[in-house]
Amino acid sequence: MCDMNEWNQSRKYLQYLLIHSNGQDLPWIEYFIGQTFYEIGQLNEARLCYDRAIKSIKINLQDSTVVLSVIGKVLYSQGKYDQALDFLQQTLEIREEYYEHFHVDIAISVDNISDLLIDQKKYDQALEYQTRAMSICKEYYQSNHTYIALILYRTVSNFILTGNVLSAQGKFDEALAIREKDLPYSYTTVVSNLMDIGRIKVNQGNFDGALDDFSRAVTLLHEYDPLNHSELTIGLEWIASI
Repeated sequence: MCDMNEWNQSRKYLQYLLIHSNGQDLPWIEYFIGQTFYEIGQLNEARLCYDRAIKSIKINLQDSTVVLSVIGKVLYSQGKYDQALDFLQQTLEIREEYYEHFHVDIAISVDNISDLLIDQKKYDQALEYQTRAMSICKEYYQSNHTYIALILYRTVSNFILTGNVLSAQGKFDEALAIREKDLPYSYTTVVSNLMDIGRIKVNQGNFDGALDDFSRAVTLLHEYDPLNHSELTIGLEWIASI
């Protein structure tokens, strides 16, 4: 992740390119300048750049989805959910027109909409979008890709928020199985997820299940990150408390 100074330096270079561009790349230069503002939280400045990019006659409809989507994210970050949903829906409609029904970009658009719906507490609608995104990804990747695991974890959160813990556990186990295939590279994610689900089980009174999750997390830490004393201590404290 770049710090603010690095983003500012990147912007200066992009602004130089903007002045000396042949015109064809102007929309993308504006877009990337907007990204340098977005990454440091200057959302209004970012939006101005995105608006200039989207209004350019040099950008085609298919490419415009990249800019429309990020405008939606700006509005989402500003709490303007209805406006954000409009831009995300526009993005989805264009991608549905240009791509095969199982293309991953459609899944990303669907997934973005589900996140917004969850923040609006529209959990049932969000689950419909999550289920669709999952179906697309499974057809697109033809394997247990890490993005599938990410959507599964978001579905877990949705189920937990609605009190459907049994369904949450099933999706969690499915996601965890995918991430465990990427060990040791994914161990930090697996440990974090095990700790999270362990705490949920403690709150439910499922102490045997929680003990198993905390123990698995500690075992992974011992194997892949034995010097991470703070995380090891947290895991051991949870085990001792059960």
